[in-house]
Amino acid sequence: MRYSIRQETRYEYDYTVAASQHTIRLIPAIRPGLRVISGELQIRPEPAERHVHGDFFGNRVVSIAFDAPHQQLDVVM
Repeated sequence: MRYSIRQETRYEYDYTVAASQHTIRLIPAIRPGLRVISGELQIRPEPAERHVHGDFFGNRVVSIAFDAPHQQLDVVM
């Protein structure tokens, strides 16, 4: 069985923020009997830093940071 999942998240700030950091946990973990064919994230604006790592439970975690002013953040998987 194959599933296609699309998640869209938009953050709109009340005012322009100079910088920000976020931790994203959207990409499914690889488990016995589960294979992730594609789990790409589209992030706008483009983050200044982006690190992918695993947590204690084997989930994929994406840490991002912005160093430019912005009023909105869009994340699509």
